[in-house]
Amino acid sequence: MISKDSKLSSGFTIVELLIVIVVIGILASIAVVAYNGVQLRANNSSRTSLAYQMKTVFDITKIDTSIATVKASLQYDTWYRACLGTGYPDINSDGVRDCAAWNGNPFVSETANFNAILAKTAKVPSMGTYRPVVATSGDVYYGPYISSITVDGQDSLSLEYFLEGIGQSCSLSPLIYVTGSSTYTLTPQGALHYTSSADGITVCKILATN
Repeated sequence: MISKDSKLSSGFTIVELLIVIVVIGILASIAVVAYNGVQLRANNSSRTSLAYQMKTVFDITKIDTSIATVKASLQYDTWYRACLGTGYPDINSDGVRDCAAWNGNPFVSETANFNAILAKTAKVPSMGTYRPVVATSGDVYYGPYISSITVDGQDSLSLEYFLEGIGQSCSLSPLIYVTGSSTYTLTPQGALHYTSSADGITVCKILATN
């Protein structure tokens, strides 16, 4: 004859089941966080690798092209900046492809002159599969770009790319640091491994005219 106590001990109580469910939930949360961390690092590693390739292409371009000619080719509207690579989306349907936008308004675009200069010395990669970096401020970056910039009082060009997450390492050098609202230096300032970081992303500015 099976006793009452034996019947109770043969299964799980409600409390035990709840404990198991809570433990499974905790383990699942840890797994999701770990996976997201691995994915973020993989995405950023891919972006940094591509930025290095772009810098190499640009370094080759500088051998046969003056910086003044490159800067002139960057002009689009009132900006002196241009996307690195081709195949970006046309964000505002104006017939020009864009690699950076704020709330749907592009502020960096491809320029035919700059692409032509790059194409003379190297194959310019298509960026159609690049994973955009989205900031909480409304900025979206579809790829890296070259920009006219003043560094330590000198007219320069920077290669700019963006990483997911706060305080990520840019890895490439020479890194440009922020000294004011629109002033920059090569002298290390604050955090040593990135240019700036806010709104859920990390900004990397690398000197491209050294």
